[in-house]
Amino acid sequence: GSPEQRPIIALRWADIRKLRLLGVHDFW
Repeated sequence: GSPEQRPIIALRWADIRKLRLLGVHDFW
């Protein structure tokens, strides 16, 4: 329920998408 968790998750997803675009799926 905390509104602070939502933006954090969104930022994480953005980072994951960036890594995918770069083609760096070795770390995951």
